[in-house]
Amino acid sequence: MALMRIYKAVLFTMFNVWIFATADADVGSQTEQLRTNQTESGHSKIFQKPAFSARTMTIFNPQNMESKFFEIHTPDEIIVFDEIITNTGSHYSSVTGIFVAPSADQYFFATSVKDVSNRDGTTLHIVHNGRRVAEISAVRGANLGQEPQGSNSVVLELSAGDEVAVRSFNAGGKVIGSFTGFKI
Repeated sequence: MALMRIYKAVLFTMFNVWIFATADADVGSQTEQLRTNQTESGHSKIFQKPAFSARTMTIFNPQNMESKFFEIHTPDEIIVFDEIITNTGSHYSSVTGIFVAPSADQYFFATSVKDVSNRDGTTLHIVHNGRRVAEISAVRGANLGQEPQGSNSVVLELSAGDEVAVRSFNAGGKVIGSFTGFKI
C-alpha cells in the first residue's frame, strides 16, 4: 500500500511537471505569436511598434561663426526634422518631415522647438492629415535675453496611411527642435 502511494505521488508529480512545462510552452508560443508576423512566404518576422524621434540638424561653422537652422519661409510650411535619432519601422521621413501611420491605432506625438531668429517668437502646429490638432507657441518671455521656446503633445486615433507632421503658422523664423511619435 505504501508503495502504491509513492507510485501515485511520483505520477502525480510527473503529471504536474508536465502540465507546468506545457503551460510555459503555450505562454511562450502565444507571446512569440503576438510578437511575430507571417510574411507572404510563410516565414515569420519580429513585429515592432512604430516609433520615431528626430531633431533639426544644427550645424555650427567655426569659420564664419554661423549656425544652420531650419528656416521657415512661408506659412503652412512643414518643418523637416532631418536628423533621425530613432525610426523603428521607417515610417517618419527625414526628407518630407511627415510620419505615415502603418496601421490603425492610437499614437502619441510630441514636439519641442526654440525660435533663434531674434523675433518675438513663432507658432507651429502638429497636424493630422493637414488639420491642426495641437499648437506650439514659442514666445519670448519677460526676459528679453531668453530665446522663445515651446512644446506640446497629443494622442491621436490614426488610420493606416494617415499623416502627421509639424507645420508653421507664420513665416520668417529659424527654429531648432525635435519631433517624436510612437504607437501606444
